[in-house]
Amino acid sequence: MDRGLARSTLIRSGHCSVCPITPKSPRSRLVGPVYVHGVLAMLEFPTFAQFPPALQAAAVRRKLQSGESVFRQGDEALAFYAVERGRIRVVSHTRTGRTVLLYRAVAGECFAETSLFAEQYSCEAIADVPSQVVSFPTAALVAALRFKPELAERFLQVLSRRIDSLKERVNLQNIAPARDRVLEYLFVAVPPGQTTVAFDRSFREIADELNLTQETLYRTLAELEREGVISRQKRSITLRRTA
Repeated sequence: MDRGLARSTLIRSGHCSVCPITPKSPRSRLVGPVYVHGVLAMLEFPTFAQFPPALQAAAVRRKLQSGESVFRQGDEALAFYAVERGRIRVVSHTRTGRTVLLYRAVAGECFAETSLFAEQYSCEAIADVPSQVVSFPTAALVAALRFKPELAERFLQVLSRRIDSLKERVNLQNIAPARDRVLEYLFVAVPPGQTTVAFDRSFREIADELNLTQETLYRTLAELEREGVISRQKRSITLRRTA
């Protein structure tokens, strides 16, 4: 049996090495930023206390090492996930052998939402860094959504914001030339009222998000720095003036 499928089966059955979630957990409230229409909006996932008892009992935590798969593309879709700690990279593998980055989920965000209505995962989820996720068996979550309208409404908000986030990513990746794409990314990334952004990931990962090669991103940043548009220090970039 594929290891990813085996792990999913363990999650579904509840026989997993991670500890089950309880309403008293100090990490019971999952909060994180979601990119929507060029701004960072706080998306607060419902507290476990709001979940029906059956869903609380079915939820489990799982620790992941950097590079470890949560599930693989083609695995049976048995669970929906939220990130409790760390960062998860969600990618799609094409028939031609290319790996396409779809999005990254950080603490407080969820992923694998489409698993609720699909037989197989259409993507792979991989831990970028040591992480901890919370899984909810799809059958238990669907049942909870049917009988708890406020939870269903919150979940619809999650899906809506995910769609908005993906639309923003597509729009960004369609900007040409690379210089304009990088500048737009930086303008959005800089917090309101500030000029500097500190990234929590490598420039290689940022290049993936922008659908650029590392060489193109490094060359573009170097050109912008020579022109005095930006300055760089390790993983921080400061906007000096409008290009």
